[in-house]
Amino acid sequence: MKKNIKANYGQDMAEVLIALSVISVLSIIAGIWLPISLEAAVILYFLGGLLVMIVFTGIWSSRIGKLKMRDKIFGELLLKGDESVLDIGCGPGLLLIAAAKRLQKGKTVGADHWKGTLEYSYTSQMTLRNAQIEKVVDRVEVINADAQALPFGNNRFDVVMTSLMMHHVVDKSMAIKEMVRVLKPMGSLILADVGAHRFENELKKAGIINLKIDRSVRLFFMPVWIIRGEKALPLNK
Repeated sequence: MKKNIKANYGQDMAEVLIALSVISVLSIIAGIWLPISLEAAVILYFLGGLLVMIVFTGIWSSRIGKLKMRDKIFGELLLKGDESVLDIGCGPGLLLIAAAKRLQKGKTVGADHWKGTLEYSYTSQMTLRNAQIEKVVDRVEVINADAQALPFGNNRFDVVMTSLMMHHVVDKSMAIKEMVRVLKPMGSLILADVGAHRFENELKKAGIINLKIDRSVRLFFMPVWIIRGEKALPLNK
């Protein structure tokens, strides 16, 4: 019987969580076996318990929390099925593939720099494998790109989205300008991140109208906000 293979959208900060798990176990063992005072043992138990809670929060954030964020985004993004969609900082394809599954004639493009960090360690091959598993690989393209200098012409995409990427960008203002530049007039922009509501004024200056800001889920104890809007039509000259 063929095994049902599921897409894997990754575990954020996996190495850190493994290290914290080891430290938590050692702390609890030390509290039990070392010849120390009751007060010192209690401190070690507390440290071990706290680290366990952080580890489980990290696992929940990647395995459940991010999926809740994705579902909230696409619960309000009504696609007709023929759009061109850009996902900046697509990682293993959480939003990219969700968009592709809602298209019949359209195309999704996932852009990332594919550089390993403490938080993420993904490859374009992982993204394409997930697209194959979800049977949308024919509607997915993956490229290497910098959010601050996107390799696309003006007014290219019907939808531009990004999730949990902006806090890694050095020049956030330039990244926002680039998102707006490649977005078609009256196209939809979706930006989800920790503290994303702080980009409201920057988005307005860049030409995004009809802004809507929602609080989504907490990931690693931090609230994630989803900000949506549309690119204004050009002014008649």
